[in-house]
Amino acid sequence: MTFVRKSLVASLAIALVLVVATGAGAATVDRALSPATYRAQASALCVQANARIASLPKSAPTKPAQLAKSLSKALGALAPLVPQFRALQPPAAQKALHDKTVVGLAAGLEIGNRIAGLIAKGGNLQSAMAKVQTPFLQALSAIQTGFKGLGLTKCESVLGAAIGGAS
Repeated sequence: MTFVRKSLVASLAIALVLVVATGAGAATVDRALSPATYRAQASALCVQANARIASLPKSAPTKPAQLAKSLSKALGALAPLVPQFRALQPPAAQKALHDKTVVGLAAGLEIGNRIAGLIAKGGNLQSAMAKVQTPFLQALSAIQTGFKGLGLTKCESVLGAAIGGAS
């Protein structure tokens, strides 16, 4: 009786593992979007980000603390893009570029937050940028190249809106 019970439990465990493994694999493949659907969903995310940025105050900061606060707000408006883009399932042919773009977005936000922190501590924009210029330009290039290569024209304006929203 114990042997039968152990065999039954082992068989059920193996069946469960197989169901989960094949189900997870199928879900990953089945969730990939068509190129048109991917572009539509990604573009909608960028339109939302542009709307968040447009809703920010437009006053030009005159003091470092104001600049840091304005930059932080613009970065906060962009921050949801990283998890939202990570959640998208691009077509297989676009996955590598999509992933590089998401890495660029995350890096750009992290660097932007560092810049805002340096400015808030009394540093000026030029000295803050000098400390992170190379990685910032690399992140910016990855984002621009990604948006363009993925056909996300509505996303290309997000960077300009964020930079304009931070000034």
